[in-house]
Parts: sequence; C-alpha cells; structure tokens
Amino acid sequence: MFLTSHICTRTILQKESMLLISKRLGHTKISTTMDIYGHLLPNMQKGASDKLDATLFGSVKAK
Repeated sequence: MFLTSHICTRTILQKESMLLISKRLGHTKISTTMDIYGHLLPNMQKGASDKLDATLFGSVKAK
C-alpha cells in the first residue's frame, strides 16, 4: 500500500488529472480518490492561481 500511495502522491504533484489517477488506482468513483488524496490539492491551488495571474496580468513580482 505504501508504494501505491507514494506513486499516487508523486503523480498528483506532477499535476496529472485526478480522473486519470483514479482510473489507474482502480477506483470506481473519483470521489474515492479525492477522499484519500484530496488533501494534497490545496497546496497546488496557489501555483495554479499564480500561473493564471501571470497569464492575465504578466509576470509582475512584488517587491
């Protein structure tokens, strides 16, 4: 189980689709995957937000 969790965590951190990960794990519902690994996603929200800001407003760095 540890190896599966480790590989899944690394795959999530590589920003792979949760649906794809869910299917690879053999979960019949994506909610199962989200219940187990969803806690990793809040850390990714900041990066996604920063990318969107850069796309919309350019790469402006606060000083």
